Amino acid sequence: MKPAISILMINRNQGRFIATAILSVLNQTNQDWELVIIDDASTDNSAEIIKGFLPNRRLKYFSNPRRLGIGLSRRQSVDLAGADILGILDSDDSLEPEAVDKMIEAHHRHSAGLIYSQLIVCDQDLRPLAAGRNGPIPATSSNLLLNRISHFATFKRAAYLRTAGYDPTLALAEDKDLYYKLEEVTDSLFINLPLYHYRRHRQSASSYGWRRWWALVQQYKVKYKAYRRRLGDPEKKIGLLSLLPQRWRPTGRD
Repeated sequence: MKPAISILMINRNQGRFIATAILSVLNQTNQDWELVIIDDASTDNSAEIIKGFLPNRRLKYFSNPRRLGIGLSRRQSVDLAGADILGILDSDDSLEPEAVDKMIEAHHRHSAGLIYSQLIVCDQDLRPLAAGRNGPIPATSSNLLLNRISHFATFKRAAYLRTAGYDPTLALAEDKDLYYKLEEVTDSLFINLPLYHYRRHRQSASSYGWRRWWALVQQYKVKYKAYRRRLGDPEKKIGLLSLLPQRWRPTGRD
């Protein structure tokens, strides 16, 4: 019998944190899940740590013999997953114990293809620093303008298959790229519960130094591609007014 949800985890040299990420899945209140871990040719002790959890049959582990990058690895993880609901957990972050239960319930109750929660921003020891900035997307706006979709992101496989999927060429911002694509084919739903702990640390892909600036470049790149897609589709065309911040748009009142 296939699980209710597949949690997808890509790892690259996060041996310092990955045990905590895996344990946060093992400790879920709802155990109807599988965890798909793809190690993207790590050079640290990640493989040794992951293998210590493999007696649990709900874990699927795959090791890339050479580095494929985050975009292609994400795409690979979707292909290997068995569930109709897919969720993303980075190998240096963690889930609240009820995260899986809340997401499965939401997907069964709502037709939205993309469902996401609030997050908690933490330091490298997972001590809370601040609440995340996720939120609902009004019907009159778009995530392209508001940038409110992030962790804990889950999506229905049926919705994913209506898109081009994860871009295998992307080294960063592959998640935002997919959220834009999903927004073009399905509705989204925000769960206002902090179900995800996002860890900030020096080795994270987009938090500090040049990585942060490079991440911003990649984010603008995928946003530009989304605008191009939507402008080419009459049913998804974005008018010039919609490019303005919400507070600057005319209200229609005299």
